[in-house]
Amino acid sequence: MRVKVSTGFIALIACTVGAADWAQWGGPNRDFQADASERLADSWPASGPRKLWERQLGEGYSAIAVRGDSLYTMYRREAAFWQIFTADQEVVAALERRTGATKWEFAYDATFKNPQGPGPHAMPQLAGDLLFSVGSSGKVHALKAQTGELVWKRDLYEELGGSRLSFGYASHPLFYGGNLIVTVGGGKNKGVAAIDQKSGRIVWARFSFANAYSSPILIRAGDLDQVVILAAQQILAVDPHDGKALWTLSLGTDAAMAFCSTPLWDAATQTLVFAGAYSYGATALRISADGARTLWQDRKLQLLFGNMLLAGGTIYFSRGYYGPSFLTAVDIKTGESKWSAREFARASLLGADGKLIILDEEGWLGLARLNPDRSLKILSKARVLSENAWTVPTLVDGRLYLRDRKVIMALDAGTSGGVSQRER
Repeated sequence: MRVKVSTGFIALIACTVGAADWAQWGGPNRDFQADASERLADSWPASGPRKLWERQLGEGYSAIAVRGDSLYTMYRREAAFWQIFTADQEVVAALERRTGATKWEFAYDATFKNPQGPGPHAMPQLAGDLLFSVGSSGKVHALKAQTGELVWKRDLYEELGGSRLSFGYASHPLFYGGNLIVTVGGGKNKGVAAIDQKSGRIVWARFSFANAYSSPILIRAGDLDQVVILAAQQILAVDPHDGKALWTLSLGTDAAMAFCSTPLWDAATQTLVFAGAYSYGATALRISADGARTLWQDRKLQLLFGNMLLAGGTIYFSRGYYGPSFLTAVDIKTGESKWSAREFARASLLGADGKLIILDEEGWLGLARLNPDRSLKILSKARVLSENAWTVPTLVDGRLYLRDRKVIMALDAGTSGGVSQRER
């Protein structure tokens, strides 16, 4: 008999602590919206928000998780050029939230390389007293969050036959009940699997498909919890209890299609939106008990990487392929473009306090307000990082945590770090 939960997102964030944490990819609800209690300054000084601390970290694009007085992220520790027989390592790091000082590290050998950066790409995520990480090499580790002690490990490539991707593994596992749902692709009917969080046991595994870099999300549609997976050639939904297929849609793409962004879900309209580059564009689906049907498609709305953000029935994202990039606003119901501006390079977005935080790949940090016509009014802009700043920011208690491929920093983005009316 199928057991239903009262709401999908309660199951999604079960075992995390409170709204003041940033325990999973995309924040409290996996949608890149900060907690409703967050308050931002109306503008920042010309140099950007007040810097609280900064330190060297290292290679990688892993976002920053927050719980209590700790930050969690990943980076790559490169072997010295003279250490011929020594492998690089992927490192899971816990940092002191107030100072950035290292609390503990867990490291393991990682031979994966890529000229655009070997990662790691995925953010460590917290559930209960455990921290779950997955590196570019497809190795999953469950660690004790307080100490970094290893509880169990899995290799998604060697054990489950996952698709080996050119830029390394980048998908963020999804919490559901007591399981960790991972997408791995491959051809061994283990393309998506549920792993018991406490023991590392494989609970179920199903399907064969070419994997992409996108992360799965949990939606509730047709009175069912559904795990939506954006793969290289198809988008599908599975039942999180047993992995059985709920619906699938072929995308007409090839097995090397590099979907990177996380799909966007609007519960109010039961609309799912996903986007990619390489001439694919964006698609919106209406999800119901009967499956999925296409609402609109637009090949011009290309998203190479970064995330989509939903605010007031409008999707904001950084549109562009290898040429110029444009901040763009699109009506979620129709796909109609409402506004576009070349204000930032390719960027990641975060929503808080009726505003948008923008971080582009060149290290420019922006603060914007949503206008009634769905355009953005840029309130502040300052360069705070160097290239490539591809990591989505994290915001907790007015503190903004950022990183590039060299440093990690904390900024006071709240009301105490802004510009007063007198200063303006």
